[in-house]
Parts: sequence; C-alpha cells; structure tokens
Amino acid sequence: SYADPVLIGANVPREIQMIAFSGLTESRFMRLVFWLTSTIPVSPTRAKDAIVKASDRLREGDAICIFPEGGISRLGPLLSFKKGFELIARKGGVPVVPAYLDGVWGSIFSFSGGKFFRKIPNKLPYPVRLRVGEPIPAGEAKAEHVRKVIQRLSREAFSERAEIHRSLAEALRTALRRGTGKPLVLTDGETKWTRGEFLRRLENSPDGAEDIAVDDDAPVTDEAVLSLAARALAEREIRTGGIPWPAPELLASVLRVSETNLWDESAFRVRLEGSLDSAWDQTWRLWAPLFGGFTVRDEGDGTLTLGLPGEPEGSVANTFDGLAVPGLGVVAMNLPDPPEDWNPDGQKGSAEGSQGRLLPGVEARVLAPGSETELPVGETGELEIAGVAGDWIKANRHARFDEEGFLWLS
Repeated sequence: SYADPVLIGANVPREIQMIAFSGLTESRFMRLVFWLTSTIPVSPTRAKDAIVKASDRLREGDAICIFPEGGISRLGPLLSFKKGFELIARKGGVPVVPAYLDGVWGSIFSFSGGKFFRKIPNKLPYPVRLRVGEPIPAGEAKAEHVRKVIQRLSREAFSERAEIHRSLAEALRTALRRGTGKPLVLTDGETKWTRGEFLRRLENSPDGAEDIAVDDDAPVTDEAVLSLAARALAEREIRTGGIPWPAPELLASVLRVSETNLWDESAFRVRLEGSLDSAWDQTWRLWAPLFGGFTVRDEGDGTLTLGLPGEPEGSVANTFDGLAVPGLGVVAMNLPDPPEDWNPDGQKGSAEGSQGRLLPGVEARVLAPGSETELPVGETGELEIAGVAGDWIKANRHARFDEEGFLWLS
C-alpha cells in the first residue's frame, strides 16, 4: 500500500532508506519526500543505476528496504518477486531480512474496494502487524526462497489476528449486527429475514433444539443454516460432513477470501476443486451469506454463483477456479484482473487452468512423493497446506507452483 514505507519506518529501530518507483517524483510533494528520506528512485529503463546506488549505500552501512513485488498490489495475495534485490544484496555484501506487513489490505491506503484513499476504513483504529524473519545470507537469498519465507510470515502474522481467535458466537453476532436492516438471502434466493431478524431468531432458538445435519450429500436448506448458526451462537461444536471446525480455522477461511479483490465484485462464480464432495462446499454456502453478505446459488454443475442481494441475474461475467481443503476451507483462488487504468505494472489475477495463487494466511509446500523432501518451484509433487494452527495438512493432490505463484494440479 501507499503507507508501507511509513509503517515499516515507524516500526524498525534504525533508519531505513527506500527504493521506490521514479514516476512518483512527478509530484512536487513526492520529490520533497524522496529528498528528505534519501529514497533511491528506480525506473524500468534505468534499473542498473538504482542497483549500483543501493549497493554502494549498503557497503557504507545503510539499511535499504525493497518491495520485491515491484508495485502496490491491486489483488490482495502475495505476487511474484522481481530478482533485483538478489543482485543488490550480493553486491552490497549484506544479508536479506524478510518482513511482512499484515492487515494492510482494507485500509484506505490499499486498493481494496477498487480505489485508493476515497473510502471508509473497515475499522478504527486500524491494526497492522509487521512480522520480521531471520536474516538470510546473500548467497541463499534467491527470489523463490525469500518468497516462501515471506509467505510463512504472512501465515504467522495472519494467525495472530485477534478477530480470528474470538469465539464463533461473538464473530457471528458482530457480522449480523453490521447492517441489521439489510436483507439476508440464504439458500433459495428469497429474502425471508433481515440480518437483524435472523439474529433475533437465532437468539430465541432453544438450546435443546434438534440439530439438522449438514452432510456431504444433504441439500443445504434454510433450516440447516439456522441449525448450524444456532449451534455457533450457543458455542456448541460445529461439525459438517464429519469434519470439526475450530473457530479460528473457520473464521480464517472467511477472512482469506474477503481480503482479495474478488470480494469487490458485485457478482461472480466460483468453481472449487477439492470441495465439491467435501464439507466446505456446504459451509461456503452457509457462511458467505452470514459473514460476506452475498447470496449463494448452486448451479448444479459444481459451480456456485455469488452476488449481492438484488443483483440482476445477468450481471455475472466471470467464473474463478480455486482450491479448497477440508478443515481449512478455500486456500487458493484465481482473481479478477485489475482494471487497465489502475494496473500500470500489468498485475495478473488469474491463469487459465490453474487454481490461482495462495490466499493470505496460508502456506504451502510440494514434497517429493513418499518423502519429506521439498521440491522447488516448477516441479510436481504432493501438495500440503498449513493454516492458522501451522500443522501441515495433505491436500491429496499432486501439484506444482509456477514462478508467478499460480498453483497447478496434475
């Protein structure tokens, strides 16, 4: 985001100099900021000059901050890394210290909502976490390795969020109290309650009410939604398709998808590999309306259509593929490409045939079949995913990642 240099500078105990896009100096104010902060400008046509200048300053004992994605994200998830920092570290003779800012997406300085600045922040005060890893020797600091370390820092920082570790009952009440007069559309496309009316109905449900099972083969009905939500509000165990859902993993699975530009679409379709015969296919239809405010319609061909209540039927333009893992929910997703007018870096949200990039708050590894040997980018092996708890869960899929971070199943 635009605030990243300030957030890092305010939380690091020594003076940090930045490398930033030279085009920002077209603004008189930004020229002054560059001069006051000794920022090193870099441009695509004169990248070598910035590398030489940054390396010289490192040898003089200065600390340099580099944003390896090469631009401000218009998507949300971690993007691919440029390799210029590898050369700067080697020439400067210094290690690379990985760092990750968590929670910035959603602030007025990010591109959430499809714009910068002109919006209301999700919350006030707005918490942001800076997670710093161990120094990596310059000779080992390859872009692929550093990106994996930062993805781990992303998961660790995400897992520390207070909103993930509150009770599911508290999270549910908070979500339903946000816009109590707004319609809540669940399984049949009809509005039966407002969000406030649904909350009152839950609160008046007797604790001893009979549970309605939410199983893999059972249709999801409004009664099933009400039963599941009532169990959550009574702080009883949530179990769908025989899979228990600890509150942190369930809340994280909702947050992950919402912290992407996909959530800015008024209507879209998702096709989730790995979820069509699992509990998450059911819970996606249950929790997206409750926490995200979307209607969810099952198209009967493995595709779900999501939209804001009242959105016209013909407004859905694109279908986005992703991957879900039982017990973790959606872990990877293709996303819309940013608008051309707002995409100077050519950021790509999707790759046809892939399951998209990893979402915030998860970590992945690809192992050689039958071993614990981790394979490099581009090689196919057994996919494992870690979520809030940090435990590796087998996705029961053979897969590979490409250099842009997209996940491909085989």
